[in-house]
Amino acid sequence: MLIKRAVLDRVVAGEIDVIYRRWKKPTVKAGGTLRTAVGLLAIDSVDIVPLSTVTAAEAKRAGFPTKAALRDELMSRPNGDIYRIRVRLGGEDPRIALRNTRELSASDIEELATRLARLDK
Repeated sequence: MLIKRAVLDRVVAGEIDVIYRRWKKPTVKAGGTLRTAVGLLAIDSVDIVPLSTVTAAEAKRAGFPTKAALRDELMSRPNGDIYRIRVRLGGEDPRIALRNTRELSASDIEELATRLARLDK
């Protein structure tokens, strides 16, 4: 799921906690996370919802000024169900800590060797 940086920044600020998408099938699942430019995004729930049940308040929580603006965005996609994805900041990207690690343990090296051997097959 691609999310614009401006939306991610508003998730961090607590202004956005729900994202709507029109998909043939979901690309995220409840309980999962996404690595993003601002850190991990926790996916709390993924539900199919009729567009008619989305309120103006929910549209604003998704970062849209009006329900009509959200509807226009969703209807710009040719087909699919409307999904409501509840999100929150899930923490820092764990790759940052790994990037800053200069020393590898014996088990780290073994794990890397196993992964590389699997790729070589």
